[in-house]
Parts: sequence; structure tokens; C-alpha cells
Amino acid sequence: MKIDVDFEEEIVKPKKRKTVRNGLISTIILLTLAIVGGSAYVYYIDLHNKPVIASSTVDTSKQLHPIVAVKQDPNALVGVAIEVISSPIPRGGEALASVKSYPNATCVIKVMYNNVASTENGLESKVADDFGVVSWSWNVSGAAPIGSWPVDITCAHHSKSGYVQGSILITSN
Repeated sequence: MKIDVDFEEEIVKPKKRKTVRNGLISTIILLTLAIVGGSAYVYYIDLHNKPVIASSTVDTSKQLHPIVAVKQDPNALVGVAIEVISSPIPRGGEALASVKSYPNATCVIKVMYNNVASTENGLESKVADDFGVVSWSWNVSGAAPIGSWPVDITCAHHSKSGYVQGSILITSN
């Protein structure tokens, strides 16, 4: 029996060595493939994604032209369109309104509470800029009535005028 045990041990040892050796070889091959594949990927990405480097020099071959307003016909109709009316606004909050009209038109805003024009600061007439934009901001009175109220805006240029109406919702604080 001793002969059989020795014979069995001699067979098992080479088998274990062979398994360990195959495992090491497989690990080395996988590591090599991972390194080569990663390097190829980085090389490919580098070829196709060149970074954009900002230049500190100014290209003077192109002239920049400022934005200028287009000259309007003085006899053209005066249109008025609301760009912004902030709503809802709590009592004591800041309201904003902006319209687009004729360049240099004089525009008047009226906010009506219970058919009475508001006298809050900021609701004065203004002249549209060179692009026809007019904006107002005002603080809504803490005593302003809650509800939806009309905002009337009229713009005039020479003998022509335009009108638009929006609304503002006043809420409790």
C-alpha cells in the first residue's frame, strides 16, 4: 500500500503545479490584453479629440460692428406689445412690466385698482430706447386691494399711438 500512496502523491503534485501555472499564465495574458487595449483606446481618443487651445491674440482681420437700431419711418403706426408683466405679486412686493414699442416713443403706464389709477412710485411715463423697449418697476402698496387689476400702457410717437392692456394679480403677503 505504501507504493500506491507515493504513486498517488506524485500524480497530485504535478497536477496542482500545472493548475497554478495555467492560472498565472492566464492572469498575465489578461493583464497584457487590458494594458494593450487601454493604451489603444487612449491613443484612439487622443487622435479624435484634440483640445481647443484658446489664443490670447486678437484677430484684427475681422471688424466688429456694434448693434444699432434700425431707423423707423416717422409715419409708421405705433405698435405696443407686452414683453413682461410679473404676476402674481404679494402686497408690498416689487412688480415689473416691460413693453416693446416704437423707438423713442413716449409710453405711459396706468395700474387701476377699483377703477382708480395707482400713484405708486415708478409708474411714470418713459421714453422707449433705440430698440423700442420700455420697462417699469414699482413697489406694490401694502394696502393694495387683493385681486386681478388691469395694467394699461399707451405709447405715442409723433401723432400716432398704440395701446395694450395686461393684468396684475395682487395677493396677500
